[in-house]
Amino acid sequence: MEWKLGFKTEEKRKKRIEDRIEKQAFRQAELVSASNSFEIIIRSLIKIGAGTENKFRMTFIKKINMNIDFNKNTDGLVPAIIQDASTKNVLMLGYMNEEAFLKTNETKKVTFFSRTKNRLWTKGEESGNYLHLVNIKNDCDNDTLLISVNPEGPTCHKGTDTCWAEDNEPNFGFLSQLEGIIAKRKRMSEVEPELREDKNSYVVSLFDAGMNKIAQKVGEEAVETVIEAKDDNEDLFLNESADLLFHYLILLKAKGYSLKDIAEVLEKRH
Repeated sequence: MEWKLGFKTEEKRKKRIEDRIEKQAFRQAELVSASNSFEIIIRSLIKIGAGTENKFRMTFIKKINMNIDFNKNTDGLVPAIIQDASTKNVLMLGYMNEEAFLKTNETKKVTFFSRTKNRLWTKGEESGNYLHLVNIKNDCDNDTLLISVNPEGPTCHKGTDTCWAEDNEPNFGFLSQLEGIIAKRKRMSEVEPELREDKNSYVVSLFDAGMNKIAQKVGEEAVETVIEAKDDNEDLFLNESADLLFHYLILLKAKGYSLKDIAEVLEKRH
């Protein structure tokens, strides 16, 4: 009799713990979107004891999951746009059902529902080229997901970085375009002068003059930028800053580097 009473008391205690976990999960889910870090939330809220984290995680995910309209399409699928968390390039497009969404959050490896295989399919399960989950965002209509990932290897089954056969390289907007122009001018400087398309290019003349001249120009522009920084003419300061950056890009190319290399150094320091 005492054993039975003790057993019932233990069952009630476990039930109270589970109820408390569920309430915590539901409260927190109301305050955050699917883009928040599940791990941070779990670590901040789980204080009940061992063995409760998985229960909390699944309850939380299911609550968040209610915001995704899996019933909008008759097949129960929503589009999932895959984006590199670092480069911001779009890598591929897949489809998820509710089960795929839950598995993705549990394993931290992106899982789709394959319409061809008619089953769940974890990207990389055969090739090893996994998409490691960073975060998930739901769109304004609750029917399309934007999933940030850290890709392991090429994403496309054809071996390319993206399903559009593009290189998954960082893009710095106009500065990347400018780097492309400077690279073209450098190649032009390697052609005999009489065969060049543009015989009056300032950038080509710098490459012709060599490293010392390019480095000297960077130094001159740096000094002029410092002088303008101590003055109150914002227009002159911005123009000198642009001149400095422009010549620095030329120097990087002359040394065989690019903004990508500098960004990687800064990222390692971060």
